[in-house]
Amino acid sequence: MKNISQFSSCILALSVLLVSCGEVGDNSNSDNLSNSSGGEIIPGNSSPAGVSSSSGSAIGSSNWKIEKAEKVSFQYDPSSGNYSLMFQNMKIEDVAIASLSSESICGFRYDFRVCLSNDRFEFFVNDKLYHREESCSTGGEHSEALPCGSYTLTWKITKLAKDGVTSITVNNIAKRPVKDTAYVQDFSFEAGWPTDLQIYGWQLGNRDKYQGSHSIHPGWLRGEESKEVRINLPDTATKLNLFYKFSDSSPGLYYKDSAYIVIGDRAWNLSTNVLWTKFSTILRSQDSVAIIKFIKREDGFSSFFIDDIRTLRYEPSAQTDGLWDFEEGFYPTEILGDWWIDNSDKYQGEYSLRAPLNTTGICGFDIDVGSADSVSFWHKCSYSGINYPKIRIGTDEDFMASNCSGSWNEYKFPTRGQQPLHIETDCVSGFERRIDHLKAW
Repeated sequence: MKNISQFSSCILALSVLLVSCGEVGDNSNSDNLSNSSGGEIIPGNSSPAGVSSSSGSAIGSSNWKIEKAEKVSFQYDPSSGNYSLMFQNMKIEDVAIASLSSESICGFRYDFRVCLSNDRFEFFVNDKLYHREESCSTGGEHSEALPCGSYTLTWKITKLAKDGVTSITVNNIAKRPVKDTAYVQDFSFEAGWPTDLQIYGWQLGNRDKYQGSHSIHPGWLRGEESKEVRINLPDTATKLNLFYKFSDSSPGLYYKDSAYIVIGDRAWNLSTNVLWTKFSTILRSQDSVAIIKFIKREDGFSSFFIDDIRTLRYEPSAQTDGLWDFEEGFYPTEILGDWWIDNSDKYQGEYSLRAPLNTTGICGFDIDVGSADSVSFWHKCSYSGINYPKIRIGTDEDFMASNCSGSWNEYKFPTRGQQPLHIETDCVSGFERRIDHLKAW
C-alpha cells in the first residue's frame, strides 16, 4: 500500500507540473527550432490541418491564451510578455496556423517579414481577413487599433512551391497600449479607436497614413460590397477637412472601385490618386452629417485610406478689399443660395466657388460690390458632350453674358450701377460651373 501511495503521489505531482506548464503537443520537429532569444518555446505539432494540439491552453502569459499551434510553435519572452512564431519544416500545401486570444484587447501589433515566392501569408481577426501579403515584402510593423473587447488573432502560412522552413517571420506579438477614445471632431486616429465616429467594419491601422502612424481603410471587401464613414457635423462647424488616398485595386478593365462624399444635396466623386489629397469644403448651417462611401467592384483589399478628419469654425465675415478669392478661412456673408466653396478645382490658390451639382435650371447668387464700377472673375465649366451655357450678369431685363469653356477664362465687365450684382447661369444636374478670384474695383 505504501508503494502504491508513493506512486499515486508521483502521478499527482507530474499532473500538476504538466498543468502548470500548459498543454504541449507532439514536438517531433522541435530539433529544427532554436531559442536564440532565451525565451520559452511552446511547440506546435505535425498534426493534419484543422486539428489543434494546444487548444485553449494558457501558456507563458496570463493575458494571452494560445488557441491553436499547427506546424508552428510559439516562443514566449517573459521579459516583454510578447510572443514570436517559430516555424517548422513544411511540405507543399502544408498549412501552419497559430492563434492567440484575449478577453480584453484594444489593438495589436507584430513585426513581420514576408517573401511570397514559396508561401502565402494571411492574418485574421476573429476569423475575418485583416492582412494578406500579395507580393514580396521586406516587412515591417503591422499595428491596428480595435474597439476594446474579446478577440482571436490568427496567422496562417500556406506552403506553395517548395518544401522546407518558410522565409516568413512573425515576431514581437503584443497588445497596443491604447484605449477607446473620443476625438471630439479632430480625428487623427493616433490615440485609439474613435468612439465618436461611425466607422463600423472599417480598420484602423498603419498600412498607410497621411501623417502620424495610423489611418482608416475599409479592409477586405467582396465584389460590389460597400462601406461608409458617417461624420456628425457640429452645429457650430463652418468647414470640413480630411485627407484621402485612393487607387483602384480592381484588376478588371470595366469594374472600377469608386469613392465619394455626400453632404446634404451636394456630392463629390473622389478621383484616384497616388498621393495623399486634401478634401475641404465650407459647410452650411443646415449640414448635419457628412457621408464618405467606398464601393469595391471585385473581391480584394481596398486601396482607399482616410486620415485627419477635422471640422473647423470660422466666423462669417464680409469682404472689405473687393476680392473674393475663396481661400483658407474664408466664410463670406455676401454669397448665399445653393453655391458652395470647396477645393476640388480652382483657378489659383486652393478653393473656388461651385454651382449646385444636382440642380437643373437657373441658379445664381447676389453679391455686394459696394461702389465699384468694374468687376472681373475667372470661370470654368465641366459639361461633357453638351453646349456650355453662358454666365449672365445683371437683371432679366438688362444683363451681360460670358461664354464658358472647359478651361479657366477671365471675364471683365462694368457693373452699370447694379447693386447688389446678380450672377447666374443655367445649371445642368451632374455637371460643374465654377467661379474664382472675383474682384470689384
